[in-house]
Amino acid sequence: MKTIALWIIGCLALTAIGCTERTDKRTELPLNSIDTAKLKPELKAVVRAYIKAHPRYKTFLLTPTEIPEENWLAYIEPYFLIGPAFDGLYNGGEFGFTRSYPTSYFNLDDHIVFVKTIQEDLTILDKAAIDAYNRLAEPQDTFDKDTPTPYVYPIKSYLLKAWVMRTGLKRTTELLSTRADTFATIKRIPCNLPNKELLYSNRKARKSRHAIKKDTALSNIPVADSI
Repeated sequence: MKTIALWIIGCLALTAIGCTERTDKRTELPLNSIDTAKLKPELKAVVRAYIKAHPRYKTFLLTPTEIPEENWLAYIEPYFLIGPAFDGLYNGGEFGFTRSYPTSYFNLDDHIVFVKTIQEDLTILDKAAIDAYNRLAEPQDTFDKDTPTPYVYPIKSYLLKAWVMRTGLKRTTELLSTRADTFATIKRIPCNLPNKELLYSNRKARKSRHAIKKDTALSNIPVADSI
């Protein structure tokens, strides 16, 4: 009886050690660690809400994005997307992000959140960052019943699941949309076109002026006497 009890205790101890090792692999990454104590409370609240709404995932990606305003030449930043860190997002060619792998992260409620910044675009590819992302990346969703085209590629899988938030130095973090695929697109810009009749009359006037100039130019070209 004592032997069985010792055997059970030994198994439990080995299981605990294995769990600890797996946890350490997730929390001690060779990347820039962001202190969650310094993150905005509102930002952490949005990320926690996202994690709660998507319990099947353990690894996430927070990446900046640009959203066109009504004035299509102006981009008011910063906007961020939060979504699952899908496998293939950074090595999927035209079907993923065409930027470098994220080199920063933070751990929130035992979930890894990779953070993409512009600094990765200023440096050479970091093999440690590539290995860390690929090791912890979520399997890509290849089927989504809520879309008319169910078989999707990495960046579409991400956008279908991602939320859009807005934050900044002088701005409180605000959740804008839970559908990045419909929100993070170019907005339709209203355009007041001139009256069609006015366009037609202007076009006729331009043609007349062009014809006069063309005739004048032709008359200045010397012509052989035999013609």
